[in-house]
Amino acid sequence: MTKDRKDAEAVVRYVIADGAQQGVSDYAARGRRLRSTSDDELRSLFVAAYGRWALNPMAPDIQRETDDINAEYTLRGQSCPFDLVSEQVEAAINKVAAGLLNLDEETRARIDGELHRRYDEAHRNKN
Repeated sequence: MTKDRKDAEAVVRYVIADGAQQGVSDYAARGRRLRSTSDDELRSLFVAAYGRWALNPMAPDIQRETDDINAEYTLRGQSCPFDLVSEQVEAAINKVAAGLLNLDEETRARIDGELHRRYDEAHRNKN
């Protein structure tokens, strides 16, 4: 694996983890609306939400729904049942990747720069 590839993977892992942490904080601050949902019902909501997300992974309302469900799992100390939605996640990844490939070079460079800036800033603040 090349150094560039390792660096890119580290940035992506950081952005995902940072987003998940922020999502849990935001969800809890909004009152944790799924707190009283049973585990079975939460699992059903998870599968349904990821089905909608696979169809339109860039829709903010669907993204918030999946983020909230993921956050509820985190706050319960449980893992999200991603094994139930592996095909949906793969479909969403493919749609997002295709969309990114269709961006012009300048926009891709701007996004890449912003992700690296966030990663670098977080690591500077750790020290």
